[in-house]
Amino acid sequence: YKVCHMVTEQKEPEVCYTVCKPVQKTRKYTVCHVECQPETKTITYNVCVPHMVKKEIEVKVCHMVQKQIEVPCNCCGGCNSCGGCNSCGCEG
Repeated sequence: YKVCHMVTEQKEPEVCYTVCKPVQKTRKYTVCHVECQPETKTITYNVCVPHMVKKEIEVKVCHMVQKQIEVPCNCCGGCNSCGGCNSCGCEG
């Protein structure tokens, strides 16, 4: 017959890991450089300058004018029906 024996053994656990290792690289590339340079230009343009002009124009103006007119008295159906023109305020 066979007999199994348990034997203890010390072992370190295996752990897998990744290490990042810095690497230095150089690369060439083109850079655009902008520089402001002052430039003098001469341009021609028209300018409108306001000025005063005196001018006489004809204007129509309406005015109220007092005018006196005579109107025949027709109050109260005639002067005789109300007892005379002075009783109703009419003068006629």
